[in-house]
This record gives sequence, C-alpha cells and structure tokens, in this order.
Amino acid sequence: MNWQHPLILLFALAPFASMGQQLAWVRSKGRTNESYQVLKSNPAIRYGIYQQRNRKGEILIEGFFKNNQKDSIWTLYDQRGRVTEVHRFREGSKIGIWQQHIERGDVILRYDYDHEVALSPMIEVKATYPPKAKKRAIEGVVKVHVTMRANCQIAGIQLIRKLGYGCDERAIRCVRRLANLTKRYNPVPVNPQKALSILHFVWRINLATYGNKYLFSLI
Repeated sequence: MNWQHPLILLFALAPFASMGQQLAWVRSKGRTNESYQVLKSNPAIRYGIYQQRNRKGEILIEGFFKNNQKDSIWTLYDQRGRVTEVHRFREGSKIGIWQQHIERGDVILRYDYDHEVALSPMIEVKATYPPKAKKRAIEGVVKVHVTMRANCQIAGIQLIRKLGYGCDERAIRCVRRLANLTKRYNPVPVNPQKALSILHFVWRINLATYGNKYLFSLI
C-alpha cells in the first residue's frame, strides 16, 4: 500500500465503511499482480480497494470500485514510484480535475471534466538536496533575484544570498528550468504590463523538514 496520502485514503474509504458491506480480498498473479475487494455476498461485484503492482511489489495503480464501477480517486505510478496520472470518478463517470504528470513530475497537465475545459498547467520545479550539502548536513537560505521578460525568458539572475556546497548552483538550475518549462507549457506573460519583471525566490534548506522538497513556482 502506498501511504503517501493517508488522509485521502481514509476519506475515500469512508463511504465503504459506513455502508457496513462485508468485503473479501481477491488476488491474482501474472505480469502484474492485482488485489481488489469484492462483496462477500456476490464475489462478482468489485467494491472497495483496488491495487495493481509489478513483480517487485511496487505499486502501479491504486483506486476504488463501487458496484463494479470506478469511484473516487485513481492514481497511476511509474516504475520509480512517481505519480504519473490522477483520475477522479463517481460511479464510473469522469468527474473533477484529472492530472497528467510529465517532465519528471515538474509539470502537471490538467483537465476539468465537470466543465469540459483544459486548465492551465501547474509548473513546480523540485529542488533536491545537493550531495555536498547533504554530506556536511548544511542548513541555510539561498536567495535568488531573477529578471524575466514578459515571454518568460530570463534576462538576468542575481544571487542575493549564497550558501555554497552546491546549493547556489542548484537553485539557479531550478530557476532556469522553471522558466524554460513555463515558456514551453504555459507561455502566458508573467506581467503583460511590464517588459521586465523581478521575481524573488527563497530556498530554505533544513535537514529536519527536508522530506518536503522546496518547489520553485511562478504561480
């Protein structure tokens, strides 16, 4: 079980638990291994958790069924455990905002099935801990000021506060990647009224809380 989103899981399970249905697990093995719940009173009806794993036991798909129909949130993963797609269903019908994660998860394409319209992509570049800084348990702050043209092209980068140990270079690399991805997938002017805009990025590196990677985003 992938427990990255326990609150979502508990919320999704609530309807099944409240109905007091007696459920049983079914497991099948092949190129991929499936596990899912069915009604004890009628094993032909899928009702509850669904999981698909590869032969190594790594999760590929997880979701929920209700009376043989896809329901609630379905999440797809790649072989590295990264989310690739998030789908939402209500009794087999597509609802809400669907997501497709591309560019190593830094770009999220979105489609709103309730209103049948494509939404602007979410672009968030993840800043990973530089090996030199991690080895020395470095903590601190990197501040970067970026001058950006209206078309998301970078005109200049200035390090206002340095930290060293690869952190400064990593921050600049993330800012450049953010600008390139924004220009490619969401070419909306940062500020249409200005030829140049000054953007401020602050990366706080803390060993105790580094499980949540800092995200560089223009949103």
